[in-house]
Amino acid sequence: MNERSGTGRVEPMDAAAFAARMTEVTQMYHPDVVRVQLNLLDSHDTARFLTAVGGDASAFGLATVFQMTYVGAPCIYYGDEIGLPGGPDPDCRRAFPWDEREWNMDTLTLIRRLTAARHATPALGHGTFEVTHAQGEGLVYARRHERGDAYVGLNAGLKTMHLPFTGVRPGAYRDVLTGREVHLTGDTPLGVPGRGALVLVPEGM
Repeated sequence: MNERSGTGRVEPMDAAAFAARMTEVTQMYHPDVVRVQLNLLDSHDTARFLTAVGGDASAFGLATVFQMTYVGAPCIYYGDEIGLPGGPDPDCRRAFPWDEREWNMDTLTLIRRLTAARHATPALGHGTFEVTHAQGEGLVYARRHERGDAYVGLNAGLKTMHLPFTGVRPGAYRDVLTGREVHLTGDTPLGVPGRGALVLVPEGM
């Protein structure tokens, strides 16, 4: 988990500190405002996130999963979807490379899957935000909605971690990132790969 410093660098945070900060953000304004707040990783005024983390595609992937499953309106700055790097202004405004051989197709696939899931899943677009586990480098949170909950697990560590998915609605879920079906009970520990994530939405969405 990371947070930008005043110098533009991305400073490390443990899961508990990150969870506390993100929960605080959801409580700073009226819920109607929070639901439409613009969430972006970078822009024309900042170094691109990928460059700020030293080209670490896994860090960008984890940040993107969070951005696309958090409360508010995610904003994808042009070029981020294909892994375009860029330092501070004006380098962050470099031209888009139209040669697809220069694109990071794994990043594009990730963003396409997350975008489709967010559009199809009411909980990801409109649900409340509740952290259920935050320890070390592992984070689990729920997006709760009357039409079904979604659950997200993030592992910022290097090795597979078994994270507790507690307080879930029992049933069949699909991992957005792999398409794998997962059956959840009220308390289900699940393995999350190192530098990876699970995004679980109700099966059929």
